[in-house]
Amino acid sequence: MNDTVALQRCKTCKQKLVPKPKTLSIGTEKLLVACGHLIAFDLYVKDPFRDGRREKARARACSACRQARVEAEVAAAKERRAVKKRFPDGACFSAVYDAAEMQWTGTLTIMGVTFEKRVGGIRALLNNLLSEADKAHPDALVKVSR
Repeated sequence: MNDTVALQRCKTCKQKLVPKPKTLSIGTEKLLVACGHLIAFDLYVKDPFRDGRREKARARACSACRQARVEAEVAAAKERRAVKKRFPDGACFSAVYDAAEMQWTGTLTIMGVTFEKRVGGIRALLNNLLSEADKAHPDALVKVSR
């Protein structure tokens, strides 16, 4: 063992930790991946899993395309959160609680059309009525930016 490498001890079991030597690549090959780009695939001397690694790399997109997809998903989620829908002027909502059945019954009237639902929670009732009204009249609900 090399004396110049300072050995550390594990905090829980107090054993000496020996640094793992880094496996050196003997070269690379160009590999066409799922997104259509070429990537550099590392080759190692002793690599019993090379075929599996190669197939896994082929099935994935390159790192730049994966990062772009994540950034697009984050931007889309941020945009979805920024835009909320609210009832238009003249909308009428009413809710009645039935204690015996522990259910809320609610009605929502938008543009002369009445929607009715019966569920266990008031928030679920409002969300269900809102989504039903949005499906029936997508332009009736007003989009509001935060």
